[in-house]
Amino acid sequence: MENSAYQIQADFVKALAHPVRLQIIEALQKGEQNVGSIAKSLHLSQPALSRQLTVLKDNGILGCRQQGLSSYYKIEDEDILKVLKSLRSFLCKKLKKTEGVLKSLERE
Repeated sequence: MENSAYQIQADFVKALAHPVRLQIIEALQKGEQNVGSIAKSLHLSQPALSRQLTVLKDNGILGCRQQGLSSYYKIEDEDILKVLKSLRSFLCKKLKKTEGVLKSLERE
């Protein structure tokens, strides 16, 4: 694989590497929402939320449409939910292994 392909993958993963961005994706699983609704549900200011929405949109994770003065965001490709589900599964397995190691250390 060429270096540019690795860079694209790294940039995509970086776009997900923020707790608020993961919360936004989770909030949008239920469907399209406007910025005010997302901000309210996540207890964020609109400027703070807008910065995170821009990162997700610029990386093709979210789509956006304007209706009057409101911006509505949605998940661009539902496959991102599969990616995040796989990530959670991986992390759960890793944590279980770590938990097992900790228990064995406690017994020693």
